[in-house]
Amino acid sequence: MDGAAVPVASRIHTMPLTFAPELCPLALGTRPPIPRERSPLPSDSHSIRPASYSSPFKYTALFSSRHRTQAKMATSLSMKLLIDTKAQRVLFAEANKDVVDFLFSLLALPVATAVRLLGTGSMGGSAGNLYASAARLDRAYVLPGADMDALLRPAVSSQAAASNISLLRLPDPSPKGFFRCGHCQSLTYMTDVRGTKCPECRSPMKDVIQCVRPADSGGSRQAATVGARGFVQGIVTYTVTDSLKVTPMSSISSITLLNSLGVMDFGAIREKTVRIGSTEGLAILKASLQSKTVLTDVFLAKKRKTY
Repeated sequence: MDGAAVPVASRIHTMPLTFAPELCPLALGTRPPIPRERSPLPSDSHSIRPASYSSPFKYTALFSSRHRTQAKMATSLSMKLLIDTKAQRVLFAEANKDVVDFLFSLLALPVATAVRLLGTGSMGGSAGNLYASAARLDRAYVLPGADMDALLRPAVSSQAAASNISLLRLPDPSPKGFFRCGHCQSLTYMTDVRGTKCPECRSPMKDVIQCVRPADSGGSRQAATVGARGFVQGIVTYTVTDSLKVTPMSSISSITLLNSLGVMDFGAIREKTVRIGSTEGLAILKASLQSKTVLTDVFLAKKRKTY
C-alpha cells in the first residue's frame, strides 16, 4: 500500500503511546500538587469566571464616585430656612459658624474681585463698566511701573480668603514677605519685593524679616483660639435675616423676630435645609449688592412651592 492514503482513524490508532508520570502522579503513589490560590483578576471575555467573581474596576469606580461626592460636600455649606409659604418669603435662617464666616468674608472682597467673580455684565451700577475699561486699556496709556494686574486682581485678606476660598474659588493667598539688605545691614529700609536694590548700598535686598503681630492681652483666649479660622465663635447658632442681618440665636430673639415680621399664621411656616455651593455663593454675593431680600431671591425665586 505504498503511496496509498491512510485513513485518519488508522493513523490515530497506530500512533505510539507515551507514558508521562508527571501527568499522572497517582500512578507513582504521589499526591498531586495543591494549586496556589490566586486572587481573581479581570480576564478577557472568552475566559470562564467564577460565580463569585467581581471586577476590581467596579470598586475603583465606586470609590471615585464616593470621593467626588465627598469632595463636593466638603466645598458646600448648609443652613436651615424658615419659610412663610403663604407670603412666599424667607423669614430667617439658622446658620452655623461656617456660613456666617462666609457672609462676613464678603465684606473683605475688593470691588474688582466682586466684578471679576460675577462678570462685568452682571454687576449693578457702573462698576462693571469701570472694570472693563481698565482691562481693555491699551498699555501704551499706562504709566510705567503701574501694576494693572494688582488693580484688576487685588489681594484678598488671608482671613477672608480662608472663609470663602472653596465656595468662590479664590486663589489661596500667599503670605506677604518683607526683606532688608544683608550687605550693609541697614535697618532703615525694607521692601516686599525680593531683590529690590538697597537705597544705601545698591545691593539686592534678600534677607527675610519676620513680621510680628501684636499679642492678645488675654493669654488664655489666645491659646484657645490657636488654629481657629474665620471671624466668629462656633459655640452658638446664628440668625440670618432675609436682609442679611446676623445675630446670635435665642428663643426670645426668634419669637421677637417673628412678631416684627407680622407672622400671623404659624401653620404656614415650613423649615427647609439648603446647601450653599459655589453657585449659591455667587448668587448671594450678587443679591447682597442689589437686594434687601437676599435669601428669598436666591433660594425661592426659582423654587416656588417645593417645601
